[in-house]
Amino acid sequence: MPLITLSAHNNHAIDGPHTVTVAPGTHTENRSTQVHVSFMKPGGGGGSVTFQITNNHKIFGNGGQPIPHGTTSVHIINQGPETINISWV
Repeated sequence: MPLITLSAHNNHAIDGPHTVTVAPGTHTENRSTQVHVSFMKPGGGGGSVTFQITNNHKIFGNGGQPIPHGTTSVHIINQGPETINISWV
């Protein structure tokens, strides 16, 4: 399972994931950061979600929030100010 740390105001695209987990990076407890996740589908229409992450994690796919059928990649934008960790399979 790959793992990357994404600093504030950066983004990362993942091709063809089945499950994506977004978790807080190393930072002071109770500091929040905003994350935007886009689901890319051929021809458009995949949708997106924006959320705050503090001391918890967010799962897409495999028991978490569903990844829309036909998604070919997931684009994650860390809108800041804290780092986040992203893992996927």
